[in-house]
Amino acid sequence: MPKALNLSTKGFSHMSEEIKQRIKCDLENVDHVVNHYEPQKKENITLSVSLSEDRRTIFENLGEAPFLRVLTQKTRDGGAIADSIMTNVKTKPKESKWLIGY
Repeated sequence: MPKALNLSTKGFSHMSEEIKQRIKCDLENVDHVVNHYEPQKKENITLSVSLSEDRRTIFENLGEAPFLRVLTQKTRDGGAIADSIMTNVKTKPKESKWLIGY
């Protein structure tokens, strides 16, 4: 399980730009990426991962993934609080746009 990162503002700024560029290059239909960073302590973090039909393999394209795994975990020790897999509801996959926040 991923652990929460403790980054300085400078470190996050550099990582933020790299994340933006990778998202724009790797995902279709992404016009704009906004990273928002507030260096305050939070008890929990929620992560989302796109999944294939087998619900175990990571799906390459978030906008066309049949399932999403949503995990809420404690930031202090990474312990899972909630873990669920849900159907990725969409009507027009090629025209869908996603808002991805970090």
